[in-house]
Amino acid sequence: MRLTDRTLGSPIVGQGKVLIGGTGPNGTGILWCFEEISGKLLWRMHSPHQKLYNESYGMCATPTVEQDRIYLVSHLGDVLCPQRGRG
Repeated sequence: MRLTDRTLGSPIVGQGKVLIGGTGPNGTGILWCFEEISGKLLWRMHSPHQKLYNESYGMCATPTVEQDRIYLVSHLGDVLCPQRGRG
């Protein structure tokens, strides 16, 4: 399955999930969450921000998992914590 044209952060595995960020539709950021064992897509989160420039790198930061929460930094420097951390 092809996710995107570009990903710049590293995928991580935590709490039975695989998380990877990249560029979504129209250059916006997107974070995908897959089940570690099956590879099934559990959910995806689109950045609440629009791209700032013609060239956008989407979600560039590597996410962090702490207990049942997921944290990542948007392209504007905001810390995001998706509500679906338990997926």
